[in-house]
Amino acid sequence: MTFTPLQARLYAATHTGTPGDLAYYASRTAGASSVLELGCGHGRLLEALRPGVERLVGLDQDPELLKLAAARNLPHTELLARDLRDLPADGEFEHIILAYNGLYCLPDTPALRATFAAVAGALRPGGLFHLDVYPTEGLDEDAAEMDIPPNVIVDDPSAPTTELDVDGVIYTIWEGSLWDAHERTFEVTFRYVREDEDGEDPEAGVPITIAHRYWPLDTLIETAQQAGLDFVGQREGFDDTLDDELETPPQHVLTFAKVG
Repeated sequence: MTFTPLQARLYAATHTGTPGDLAYYASRTAGASSVLELGCGHGRLLEALRPGVERLVGLDQDPELLKLAAARNLPHTELLARDLRDLPADGEFEHIILAYNGLYCLPDTPALRATFAAVAGALRPGGLFHLDVYPTEGLDEDAAEMDIPPNVIVDDPSAPTTELDVDGVIYTIWEGSLWDAHERTFEVTFRYVREDEDGEDPEAGVPITIAHRYWPLDTLIETAQQAGLDFVGQREGFDDTLDDELETPPQHVLTFAKVG
């Protein structure tokens, strides 16, 4: 979807990343001559990377989110209104980052292949591609246990989750989702309902819908390798003090290197 100005501000206030991600990516790119962030959105990560990078480029499709990024007035930073698959193919970047589940915004496997190929073309030899995605390993097991028939969508009805202050207005966020276990897709709808609106009314509030398609980790790694990107590292979450007893890590953090 393309955001209105209000939707962009609501999205920026809600989607604030994963704890520790700013420090992690800043440390990995410190001193780099050139860094490209894919799906840069409102510039949250760009601002954290800026002090340690000579040349910074942010890419996103949504014009309203890019306006918010531009309002940060980051020096030596270029913003591009482009698709993830439309990257400079001159092998100039030392690092490319696709943070906060951005890979899951791709619509299908051909788009996944095209994105990895575009990243390989934009990286210099030995350059690094960093990404993080939420774990999905248990979803196929859940689907099998639930015995979900083909073509059946699991509907998690909209319900209030938390409150948010944006532009001095208090919104209650109502969240609902649709899960297609066989296609491995989620569609999550957030409704931002003001205090003077009835959240029980499905037409109330400002809607934002986020569609995700997820893939098993081995599929991601294999697809990257086919594009000429070696798999060189994986960690679970960004915090080195992560509780080892957590059954599910907050994020899979993956690193690939361009061959050559």
